[in-house]
Amino acid sequence: MKKQIYIRIYAQKSLIIGLIIFSGLSCTVREKLNPFDPNGRLNLNLSIVSTEQDVRLSWDRPNLEGYTGFNIHRRWEGIDSTYKIIASNLPPDSRSYTDSYLSYRQHYSYYITLVSEGIESKPSNTVSITPGPGTVWIADKWGYQLLHTTYDVEHMIASYSTNWPPTDLAVARELNTGLILYNEYGYMEGIVLNPLQSRQVIASVAHPFRVVYDPSAASFWVIDSSGYLYQLNASTFQLVPISSTLINPVQISISSQANRINIVDRRSKKILFFDRNGNYVSEISTIQGQALQQPERYAATSNLSRSWIVDRTGNGDLIYTRTASDEDFQCIDTLADAGDLSLTSDRDLVWIVSFDNLDASIMQLSATGTRPLELRGYYNPYDIEIDRYDQTLLVADTGNGRVLHYDNNDQILGRYLNLYYPVKVVVE
Repeated sequence: MKKQIYIRIYAQKSLIIGLIIFSGLSCTVREKLNPFDPNGRLNLNLSIVSTEQDVRLSWDRPNLEGYTGFNIHRRWEGIDSTYKIIASNLPPDSRSYTDSYLSYRQHYSYYITLVSEGIESKPSNTVSITPGPGTVWIADKWGYQLLHTTYDVEHMIASYSTNWPPTDLAVARELNTGLILYNEYGYMEGIVLNPLQSRQVIASVAHPFRVVYDPSAASFWVIDSSGYLYQLNASTFQLVPISSTLINPVQISISSQANRINIVDRRSKKILFFDRNGNYVSEISTIQGQALQQPERYAATSNLSRSWIVDRTGNGDLIYTRTASDEDFQCIDTLADAGDLSLTSDRDLVWIVSFDNLDASIMQLSATGTRPLELRGYYNPYDIEIDRYDQTLLVADTGNGRVLHYDNNDQILGRYLNLYYPVKVVVE
């Protein structure tokens, strides 16, 4: 009899302990799910993008009833010591908010709280962004994708999966269209930028290698590495052959004020110039009476006030420059292995890639041959671009699968990581 009583008492105690434990667990779960509890949290999946001076916040519906609205909190780095409410009591069905007229190249952070009867909840996750002029497009060759990111390249606006590995890209902002090249597969693809989608596939070019957009003529200019120059109307996508006299063109650029299309032809050892009507204008085949050996890069200002050439020789990659008034180019530096070349707003300075060291570098080079600055720590900086709006520097480093954006003080203002092989960066 006593044994049965002990068993009954033990069972009752176990039930009570179990209820206490379950109650405690239930309370813990409830507190974590309820953002108004001291230990709670707010799960909204807050995200952020920017276009020009506007920052757009988006979030999910809270898993909670009875709240009356949202508060938006913002901190301006370097200005605000704490977060400040910039919008209060947004309607409870709100799922986005746009913060407008922000300063370029300034860092902003945000979080959201719920409001109920004058009480604020715990904060959501925090998001940060640096808005600036323009947005950025990235062609990721072995990722088979095109990415549209914010100015600071920290946040994706849209992405597009390609059927082939993209090798080059140009965009026509005012026409809401772009052109992707697939060199190894002999295709070009027209795209609509917004919403990002395919527009037209062009299969009549054998080896489309490089493309630039000319806003003055509303045309894409394409070089085919087997020796052709094409002009593609950006509105109608009508393709016009311009020249079949090239041999192995490797670079194309535009000097718009001078009405000139610039083409580097490696195998013919020439730099050739055409006007916007496709007419041959002139060429450079010699410097100081000596034939170019293997021209790789050419860069010139819009009005041709200064131009630069990289020529690969048996004695290294020679870098030349001249002004419009100079009789000939002058050699100002030699690199063992030079890469991409891009002009800055100071036309007496260029950024140039150097593979002379174990880790590749990107250096500034002046017209007198000095090197004011050198950035290190890259594996293969395949493409460097100067943002035409504010002269900041973008670097596509294929070896490390990343794109970096530097401000005018040469500090990183943003980076996009986890890419496969970024080969092109374009500022829209």
